[in-house]
Amino acid sequence: NVPLAVTLMAIRAQCETTTSLLQQWNDMRTLMLTRGTTRLSSLDISFGLSLQCETVQRVPQSLHLLKILSLLPDGASADLISHLSASVPQPHRTLSVLVQTSLAYYGVDDRAFVLVPLREYMLHYYPPTLDELEAVIGFFMRTISINKALFDSSDRRVGVAMLLAQAVNIDSLLQYA
Repeated sequence: NVPLAVTLMAIRAQCETTTSLLQQWNDMRTLMLTRGTTRLSSLDISFGLSLQCETVQRVPQSLHLLKILSLLPDGASADLISHLSASVPQPHRTLSVLVQTSLAYYGVDDRAFVLVPLREYMLHYYPPTLDELEAVIGFFMRTISINKALFDSSDRRVGVAMLLAQAVNIDSLLQYA
């Protein structure tokens, strides 16, 4: 049971250099992972079908949460998921739908993640709206504000640790914006 993205990349790697594959990935992202027109030969078709499945369609906010998670390479903490309730109704239930359909998964420290190929697909075909971006940025602004108070106290190490835990996600948001 090898993931489709790995299988399609391995097929390409048999006749192309790693430099060429990297350049194609930078140019085309998931579009390069195609070997036909079925769900088992095209990553984009497979992702598209997953997003159209009945389970996902019954919870329309799942697409919103997936777009937000796609902005966060280091995953989303339970705090962030809860903070999103203003823009994504019932965020924990919605996350459960994404996990049930393998569009998201729980990883380190119970953070919710989206695999890189799906993140790239989502950012290309379903970029986040301004409201979705504002929800995530609002969470990080609050986190930074809380940590500023910690920097001014004797718990400076705690503040540094909290910010470092989110550094990759904050960088990703800044690059996307």
